[in-house]
Amino acid sequence: MGLRYRAHDTSLQENSTKTAAFGRVLITDSGTNEQFTNAAVDLENYATNNGDARMLAYPRIIAGRSSLTVALTMYAPAAETIALDLFFDGLLVRAFN
Repeated sequence: MGLRYRAHDTSLQENSTKTAAFGRVLITDSGTNEQFTNAAVDLENYATNNGDARMLAYPRIIAGRSSLTVALTMYAPAAETIALDLFFDGLLVRAFN
């Protein structure tokens, strides 16, 4: 599974040719209550911005009838709201009898 994002606001960090959101993300599998990481991770370290998805370090198994909870924490210098789309790519759905 890979992650990518698209931000729709001007309150982003500019770094030469790249624009990055001031945000950290924590993803939890609500079926097992298992967090993907111990703490929130910078969005730019976990996902790519408008490019190919960044694959996770190791595969995740998400049980059927489960859902993912995404907690996004912004750390912009000013109290601002950023419109952000987060995309999950490469999910493999399997059915077992």
